[in-house]
Amino acid sequence: VALRGAELEGWIRLGLQEDFGEALLPDVLGRFARAHPKVRIEAHVARNTALMQGLAMGQLDLALLWGGACIADVAEYPSQQRQHIAEPAMRWIASSSLAWRPESGEPLPLIAFDRDCLFQRCATQALDHAGIAWRTAFTSPSLAGLWAAAAAGLGVTVRTGLGLPSTVRALDHVAAGLPALPPLSLELLRASSVSRPPVERLAGLIIESLQNGAIENA
Repeated sequence: VALRGAELEGWIRLGLQEDFGEALLPDVLGRFARAHPKVRIEAHVARNTALMQGLAMGQLDLALLWGGACIADVAEYPSQQRQHIAEPAMRWIASSSLAWRPESGEPLPLIAFDRDCLFQRCATQALDHAGIAWRTAFTSPSLAGLWAAAAAGLGVTVRTGLGLPSTVRALDHVAAGLPALPPLSLELLRASSVSRPPVERLAGLIIESLQNGAIENA
């Protein structure tokens, strides 16, 4: 997406998941801000539910959200305002120091957010369907907390492969004795079917960056 052309002015209110903070904030948003200094960007990091509410209430212009088998709300959004970007795999994440083994008979220790979380919902549904007992071993309000707990070997968490720190790894679910996880989609939602030029320019740059870079490597 070219950043040159007619000078743009105005503002953009963008909502995104914590997973994309390191991938998008310094790269895409930085490049856009340098190319269009007269456009003010307000970025808000929040959960799916809060981002959906922000769009509905006119508080956001664009939002990156997770969708798929475990998330019905996004699929119900008007199709002309929703753009499918990619389908990154949902993965079981842990460190090499994880002590749990399926043959131990112990419940699988899960690491999750301290609130309702679509990833945990998908994970526990898959475990229940497979007849694998589980327990919540650690909760945190932040993604950094999940990574720290997983790196310490306290349990397993579930995310995509996007932005994984070097201290954890995505498990081969078959080798780990864990069930396959359902598909996950990444959607870009617009507050209006007719967006202002700055909003469309940023939307195009986000899509290009994710499809050509971070998501392909996740």
